[in-house]
Amino acid sequence: MKKQRVIIWGFYPENGVLKNTISYVWNSFSDAFIHLGYDVYWFPNEEVDNFDFTDCIFIAEGHDDSEIPLEKTSTYFVHCAWNPKKYIGNVARFIDIRHALKYTNQKNYIFELDKEKTKMDPGVYYEPSTNQVINLKNGYVDYMVEDFDKIYMSWATDLLPDQINENDVYHPRGDSIYFLGSLSTDGEFENVSLLKEFGDECQENGVKFQINNFYQNQISNEDHIKLYKESILGFDLRCKINIDWGYVPCRVFKTMSYGHLGLTNCPETLVELEGHVKYSPTPAGVFHEGMKHKGDYKFIKDGLHYIKDYHTYINRAKSLLKVL
Repeated sequence: MKKQRVIIWGFYPENGVLKNTISYVWNSFSDAFIHLGYDVYWFPNEEVDNFDFTDCIFIAEGHDDSEIPLEKTSTYFVHCAWNPKKYIGNVARFIDIRHALKYTNQKNYIFELDKEKTKMDPGVYYEPSTNQVINLKNGYVDYMVEDFDKIYMSWATDLLPDQINENDVYHPRGDSIYFLGSLSTDGEFENVSLLKEFGDECQENGVKFQINNFYQNQISNEDHIKLYKESILGFDLRCKINIDWGYVPCRVFKTMSYGHLGLTNCPETLVELEGHVKYSPTPAGVFHEGMKHKGDYKFIKDGLHYIKDYHTYINRAKSLLKVL
């Protein structure tokens, strides 16, 4: 039986550069489905002529789907699907991809997730449609609609399993700890104060701390991985609202797959990764946990193999296919 084609829609690279988190995620899904033997096509959010979109698997995002073709024979996995009525009844099947949060109340989504009842795979949860009409409410819409399938997942490492190398646990480290990501100076996602506390602890202990703000200086994926491998520690710090929601970030999966000890201040990350990370509630505590255990190569190798087995985009792609 011929495999369906996979269509990645929107957040297309600009001049070959991945421009935001979702473009990195879409690129990783593209690599994974190609690795699984699928024909994959990635389109910008523009009108497309002379392409047959019948019997395809679409992966899209609700804020960059204004020009997406709606095809009665195709299945649509849509992240941040704030307006499901756009798809329901117009496509063969619509499945909402949501972050695997315990709960959230934001503009895109309002929901609670019972992880114990819905777990399908590590990092992935599934709620099938109830086949009833429900009230769908978020920061954009408030209407009655036929219920739909929902798959909740954490993102994953951007490395494929055969790119994850146990020897990276011993990769020569430099003289600095790097943070490569986005910065927020105010609002509910403010994280600069957390990074300052972590940086102050580095300075007091004679360790250089260097930050690259993704939105001010976009570096290549190759340089991103290179710098993280050279970093003394790989770590992640979550703001209060992320901790309350139980947000498990892709940064943890990535740095662990690059050969680092997993480090977090988010309790849900410790739970989601089944104890394969070290946890402290404070940035200073995360620093000291990291420095204390960075030579525990057995623990780090166990974490690396755990990511390799359960938290690559091969795993996530297979989870999507499982609900078809």
